Amino acid sequence: MAIALFAFWLLLSPKYDALHITMGAFSAMAVAHYTRPLYRGTHWNVFFRFRFLKYVPWLLLQIIIANLQVAWAVFQPQMPISPRLVKFKTGLKKPIAKLALANSITLTPGTVTVDVQEDEFEVHALMESSLSALAGSEEEPGDMIRRIQSIFGARS
Repeated sequence: MAIALFAFWLLLSPKYDALHITMGAFSAMAVAHYTRPLYRGTHWNVFFRFRFLKYVPWLLLQIIIANLQVAWAVFQPQMPISPRLVKFKTGLKKPIAKLALANSITLTPGTVTVDVQEDEFEVHALMESSLSALAGSEEEPGDMIRRIQSIFGARS
């Protein structure tokens, strides 16, 4: 993990002197060390990576769609928004799966993860349409939750 983070840092860094390279290496090792408990029990095999790489384009598309929905709502004279807090259970057990879902929710415009307790998420949504792909129902989880479950294993 530290090597991957350091390689990414090198890719984004504008400076390659000894001080900056040392700081980048130290930062990458520190982040890898302190986030290690999140990845415990997660198998970073080829199938996991493939499922994750399939999720990223879907999430980017959802972000674009949500951006358009929020922009449309803001530019309407009636401002058709209905902000609300929603709580729902996900069944996710692994911290990394919860982290991935919470970040995916917050990255999507119109929704913010407010709190996570065990497998219950509290989310602020700007519009009802923001919740459709997310929470789903008690019997059937939303699309985002199903996709996270498929990446990290059902009820991970």
